[in-house]
Amino acid sequence: MGSDWNERLEKEVASSDVGILLFSAAFLNSPYIEENELGVMLQKLEQKKDFIICPIYFKAFEFDEFESLKQYQFFKPDGTKYGHADKGTNLCFAHLVKFDKVHGVNMPNIDALRDDYLLDLCNALLKALDEKFQQ
Repeated sequence: MGSDWNERLEKEVASSDVGILLFSAAFLNSPYIEENELGVMLQKLEQKKDFIICPIYFKAFEFDEFESLKQYQFFKPDGTKYGHADKGTNLCFAHLVKFDKVHGVNMPNIDALRDDYLLDLCNALLKALDEKFQQ
């Protein structure tokens, strides 16, 4: 089963025109992702004018060490708009949920305006796609 999944993933990445990546430290520190997903997408980006990469700051981590990826960060909103003024422009999607440590489950954070964040993210993605493919 695992090899089928891997083959399917490789085919999907190879045939894609857009890469939407949910960035976290675990994502960037995975040798598999570096080789089979992100690495392939960065090569495609260098070779194809009609490929777009959309990294989304998903879970907080030190992004500064990945200098080459900063140029692709297309949606990194100000936390003030989503109830997290203390985060500034370091707001990530994971800040929009609370974690119940007793029960170990994610709980909605009503104050974070998660729906607005997701709508703004979708609009930013559509705008990026329009700009890239309308050229």
